[in-house]
Amino acid sequence: MTWFQLTYASSAGQGGRPGGWGVLERDAGIPSELADFMEQGVVSHLDTGEHLPDFAPREVLFHRQRSLSFAFDPSRGAAWWHACPAGSDVTGRPGNVFTHVVGRLQPDHHSRPISLVRSSSWMNPFGHREVAASRLNDFQAPENEQNAGTVLERAFADPVRTEALLAAVTFCFQEDRPLVLVGDTPAVIDALERLSWTTSGVVSSTIPFRTFDRARSMPSPGTPFCVVGIPPEDRVAALTHVAEGRTNALVLDLGWCPDEEAETYWQVDGQTWPVDRRWQDAFFRLSTLGTGVALQITELMDEICAQLSPTELLNPSWPLALALLRHFDEGHPDRDDLCAEWAQTRPWDDLRDPRLRELLRMDETLPAVSVLSPPVDDQQAATGPQSIVGLLVSQCPTAPPPTVVEALEALWAASMESSGDEVQRIQSAVQVALGLAIVATPVANEYEWSRKDEV
Repeated sequence: MTWFQLTYASSAGQGGRPGGWGVLERDAGIPSELADFMEQGVVSHLDTGEHLPDFAPREVLFHRQRSLSFAFDPSRGAAWWHACPAGSDVTGRPGNVFTHVVGRLQPDHHSRPISLVRSSSWMNPFGHREVAASRLNDFQAPENEQNAGTVLERAFADPVRTEALLAAVTFCFQEDRPLVLVGDTPAVIDALERLSWTTSGVVSSTIPFRTFDRARSMPSPGTPFCVVGIPPEDRVAALTHVAEGRTNALVLDLGWCPDEEAETYWQVDGQTWPVDRRWQDAFFRLSTLGTGVALQITELMDEICAQLSPTELLNPSWPLALALLRHFDEGHPDRDDLCAEWAQTRPWDDLRDPRLRELLRMDETLPAVSVLSPPVDDQQAATGPQSIVGLLVSQCPTAPPPTVVEALEALWAASMESSGDEVQRIQSAVQVALGLAIVATPVANEYEWSRKDEV
């Protein structure tokens, strides 16, 4: 698949005149939509906090702070922005930033976007002469498969932080809010690699990220799901932004080890987010298989999700759960729980793997409202939620768990405050949900699997 490139910085104009900010060089033939997308994300200010003199030693320049950002727009393409400080521009003004942008119409779903951070093709000139002399060459992506094994080994060696990270990603994805990772750039890259290689390539391509930013640029309230890295010295400022309501981001310090409270939620720095049992259990199971088999599972994730549309957002936790279900087949200890959850949420109807469709019972007719007999009439619906849900439960051969009943009672009570068609939709949903819970309960109770029992 073709790579397209451009570079952007402040440079001299024709005839030695000041030129200002703009594109320095670009490949021919970039589709216009992709070119616009690539230009829109360029970085013109990079606050690294470093003091880099005009004649800094080569070693200092090699280790200077850089930032890699990624985003994918199904209508325009995928783009990566590699930005680094470039010293003073031709007029002598400090703060020049050189941005090397690469793009393609579609991401490679057998790799992971964060893997490009290890490409040796990124250009990083320093000084106005070097900026002016920079020239585009063929862009080479790294060998992703070689990197995947080392990423998984690091994740397996640090299970608590990895599971807390995966749960935080799911929480922010579901809430459509940013996740801010506090740590030096290598730690942020490591976290992005861990989450990327424990989900499929196509799903990882739906996760925008930026490896380096500052707390003063924290995502504002309403910013959709993305992952942003900030340095450790900005941790207090980031948490202050959260406390003052200036951001709705979840701030996760990668240097701290969060506490898992009662196996129901994670807690750190006064913030909480729920445990993601599906992804965490899948990761634990993956860690017991060895790196070789784990790499096969990553390939299986990509195979299973090969037909996932780039416009369809699948929870990042599902690919690994599906791959392990496919790997273990009927011997998967959580098979029936996964089947019941899939039946209730139906997150992806176009899943094509025939064995998974069979295991998930996707081709079977879902329980209709008629499993609850008799139907609820208007007079019954007007009664209290405990009474009506109790009536529905009494008509079923197997009672669902008390927590399910309580949740449905609360939902039914909420419907009483609605009006018109909304009442009917909510109350019908309660009946269907109750029917699904009843169908799932007997098999779910048969397979109680605890990770602690296997440690």
